[in-house]
Amino acid sequence: MIPETSYAPEVLQTAQVVIQPSLDWRIDLEKNIISGNIDETESVRQAVYMILSTERYTKPIYTWNYGIETYDLYQSNKTYIIPQLQSRIMAALYQDDRIQEVSNFKFDVQGSVYHVSFDVRTVFDTTIAAETEVSL
Repeated sequence: MIPETSYAPEVLQTAQVVIQPSLDWRIDLEKNIISGNIDETESVRQAVYMILSTERYTKPIYTWNYGIETYDLYQSNKTYIIPQLQSRIMAALYQDDRIQEVSNFKFDVQGSVYHVSFDVRTVFDTTIAAETEVSL
């Protein structure tokens, strides 16, 4: 049996949305340690790095919405890879509700390595310059 609930209109009108902090653990990649916490823009910067460093569907600890898909792009044509990579980066990052826009993509292709730089606009009114490398 599914419970039924209803709210009076005055309750819905006075409801407030509370924005939760985006606290996360600080990952120090140079020292390979986790130290302290980060919030807001730094937390989003770290999330962008982690999302784009994780191949989607390969790690059972993450949901299927986390990470980026690149495996099927191996041995594909460059004219196919570049728009697909841009689309997949955007799809991966838009899973994070702190990210409002991903734009200004620039690609530098050297052999089978695609260096991608782009801007990420956050809900904290900041823009992060991000980059990633994908070896295909």
